[in-house]
Amino acid sequence: WAKQPGRPHGWAKIHSARDVSGAINLEWHARSRTLICRVVTKLGNKPNSIIGDFVVYLLARHQSRILAIHIMRR
Repeated sequence: WAKQPGRPHGWAKIHSARDVSGAINLEWHARSRTLICRVVTKLGNKPNSIIGDFVVYLLARHQSRILAIHIMRR
């Protein structure tokens, strides 16, 4: 979990607890109650592991508050 002083309110960056190279940038839209996540990986690694860890965390801790999870490729 990393917060930078210059980062706008509602933004955060998290890293996987395991040795997975990369991070997830989070943005919370309070009005629509939507969490936007963007995965950034390094060294050509695929985002599968870091996305999987995050979805497991969300469902384990916040399942009753989640209406839908959409995963889109760019």
